[in-house]
Amino acid sequence: MNTEKIEDASLNPAALAYLNNAIISMSVQGDQGEVYSGNKVAFETSEILPSYVGVAFPVKGKYGFSLSVSIPYNEYESTQWIEETTIQHPEGTGRFYRFIWLKRFYAFNTTMAFTIFIFL
Repeated sequence: MNTEKIEDASLNPAALAYLNNAIISMSVQGDQGEVYSGNKVAFETSEILPSYVGVAFPVKGKYGFSLSVSIPYNEYESTQWIEETTIQHPEGTGRFYRFIWLKRFYAFNTTMAFTIFIFL
């Protein structure tokens, strides 16, 4: 199990990504009949700069863009225990990972939707 990815995941508030996924899924599915897939999300995390989730999606032949931003503040020390799971032991192996130094975020949603006109 890659611990770096788990630590990075704790730096980016998942609620913003899920909210974006829901908004984009509804708009794309309603317009194109296409089910939105999460692997199209572009995201970046940082300990200093704001984290963001950005998605471009088609709407009636044009393109829209959705962006959510969260700003980190006040690094604090905390302990989090996560049990390791494997394919052979989905219920858990009894081994735990301990994570320290989590981030708090001002997690506000700036989900902007606008249309980008492309003239050919």
